[in-house]
Amino acid sequence: MVWNVGSKGCLTVNSSYEDLNTVGIEKVEWPWKMIWKTKIPYKVNCFTWLLAKEAVLTHENLNKRGFTVFFV
Repeated sequence: MVWNVGSKGCLTVNSSYEDLNTVGIEKVEWPWKMIWKTKIPYKVNCFTWLLAKEAVLTHENLNKRGFTVFFV
């Protein structure tokens, strides 16, 4: 028997893990340059970049981190 995924033809944990994580998954590239080259205010660029990276501290994320937000 030959393992066709690994470079040496041997079954290893690493080659199995790589095979399971790459089969059928297409990597989608985000057009990062489009965010920074548009003619919009810099603060909007920064917010869009944070939003794309899922780093914006929304109400839900703040609650997960233990912050209490009060609306007036």
